[in-house]
Amino acid sequence: MVAMNLKAETFKLMDQRSAIETEMNVIIQRLWHPGGPGLTGNLFDSEGFPRSDVDIPAVLADHHHLVELRSNYNELTKKIDQNIQILHSARLSSPPSSEKDSGLGEGSVSYQAPIGSIY
Repeated sequence: MVAMNLKAETFKLMDQRSAIETEMNVIIQRLWHPGGPGLTGNLFDSEGFPRSDVDIPAVLADHHHLVELRSNYNELTKKIDQNIQILHSARLSSPPSSEKDSGLGEGSVSYQAPIGSIY
């Protein structure tokens, strides 16, 4: 039962990570519009004055928000990785009920190739 809750939590985290990816892509597209500063472009002209063609406060806010999103993305990725490792270790430590009923004795190893794999 815990595994099912962990699996559901992992899928929920994956959905949250996808939403963050989408939001990050929107910000990146906004920064990379023609004439825009991009992610690392200069916000000042050659004389050291702020560029008049760029909304500097908006660009700085986008940069700041993008940094926050990347941090959240990395945290979610670590949690997803931990959950997947727990799920796989739990699956390896306890054999599925179908193996118990298949008549294989203790110590026997049964391997089923993944669907769609080519050998």
